[in-house]
Amino acid sequence: MRIKSVKARQIINSQGIPTLEVEISTHRNTAVSSVPIAATKSKYEFRDVYDHDIKRLKEENLTMIIDSIHRIVAPELVGQNAMDQEHLDELLLKIDDSIERNRLGIYTITAISQTIAKLGALESDLPLFKYIRVLHDYSDRSNFKLHSEYRLPIPVITIYRSASHSTQNILPAQEVLIFPKNGFDYQKHLIQIFKFIQTLDLDDTRHNLKTFLEDLTKQITRSKVKLDLGVDMAASRYKRSDNNNYVIPNLTRNHTNFNGEPHALLSKYLDIIRNTRLSFLEDFYAEDDYYAWKELIDQTSDIRQNMQIVSDDLTATNLERLEKVALLESANNIVFKPTQIGTVTEIIYFALRARKHGLNLTGSYRYGETEDTFIVDLSVGLGAEYIRTGYYKGSEYNSKLNRLLQIEQSL
Repeated sequence: MRIKSVKARQIINSQGIPTLEVEISTHRNTAVSSVPIAATKSKYEFRDVYDHDIKRLKEENLTMIIDSIHRIVAPELVGQNAMDQEHLDELLLKIDDSIERNRLGIYTITAISQTIAKLGALESDLPLFKYIRVLHDYSDRSNFKLHSEYRLPIPVITIYRSASHSTQNILPAQEVLIFPKNGFDYQKHLIQIFKFIQTLDLDDTRHNLKTFLEDLTKQITRSKVKLDLGVDMAASRYKRSDNNNYVIPNLTRNHTNFNGEPHALLSKYLDIIRNTRLSFLEDFYAEDDYYAWKELIDQTSDIRQNMQIVSDDLTATNLERLEKVALLESANNIVFKPTQIGTVTEIIYFALRARKHGLNLTGSYRYGETEDTFIVDLSVGLGAEYIRTGYYKGSEYNSKLNRLLQIEQSL
C-alpha cells in the first residue's frame, strides 16, 4: 500500500480549457483524478496557479505546475502509506507552505488529495463513497458519526445558463435549476425527469426572470412531474461598491434595471417566490451581506416549508466564514466544492462543522467540468442532502448522475 509513483498531465475540460489530471500508483492499484476549472470564483476562495499569472484561463498552461508535482511533490509522496489520508493531506499543505496556497495552487492540492482518496479506496477494496464514510466516521475530530446509513442526495439539475456561464445575457440568474421532491428514486424517476426537460419551452427572449419562472411553474404543474425550481443568482456580480445598492437587469420587468438596497431587493424576491415553485435560493445576495441573507431566511420561511437558502460564495468552503454564517443564521444550506478548500480531510471537517450547526449540505460541480465523478462519492459519503450536477446536456455533467445511478443500484 506504499505509493510507488506520482504523475501529472494537462488535459482539456468541457470548455476547452487546460486542467490538471493526476495519477498515483501503488504496486497493486492506480488511481486517476482530475479537477474542474471555475468560471467565476468567490473572492474568499484560494487561488489557482498557472504558468504566468492568474488572468483568464484560456491564456494559461500548467507546465510549471506539472513540473513542480514531478520535482517537488512526487519525491515526498513516494513511499508513503496510500491509506493515511490525513497525514498525506497535511504533507501536501506543508509542501505548499503558503497562506494563499499559491506555491502549488489549490487545483494541484485538490487533484492530488482526491487521487489519494481514490487510491486508498482501491487499496481497501471499498467503493469510494464507503471509504469517504470511513474517513468521516473515524476522523479524530469527529463528534458526529454517520456510521453505515447511506442516502443519495437530491439532484439539482441546471436547465438554463446565462451571464458568465453563457454568451447569452438575457436573464440575470446565473443558472435556473430543477430538482425533485423528497422520495426521489434515481432508477425510477431520472429518465422521466429528462424526458420532461426535453419538452420544456426555455425561450428567454420574451421574459424577465419573474415571468420566466412563472412560465416554468405552469409547465411543471401541467406535466404533473413532482419538481421544484431553484435559482443561482451569483448576486455578488450585481452589488455596487459605491452605494450598497444592487443593479440587476430584467429581474421583474423586461428592459428595466432593478436599482435598490438589499431590503428593496427582498420584496422583489418575495414576489417571485410567492408566484413560482422556487425553493432553492443560491447566492441571492452578495458574499458579505450576512444580514440580508438572514432577512431572506426569516421572510421566506413563512411562504414555503423546507426553503433552502443556499450559501456558495458567502462561505466558499471556508471554515471561518461557515462559523459566521452559523452564528448569524444567514443560510440553512451550505455548498461545498473541493477546489475551494483543497484537501479531502479539510472538506470532511468542513462538513462536520456544518452538521454541528444543523445545516444542510450541497455538493457541487464547477462550470469547467471533467468526467471525474469524485464529487458524487464525496457527497454520498458525507451524507449531503443535495448535489448540484450541472447542465442537463454534456457527459461531463451527466456522468455525475450516472454515477449516482450506479451507487443506488449497489445499495
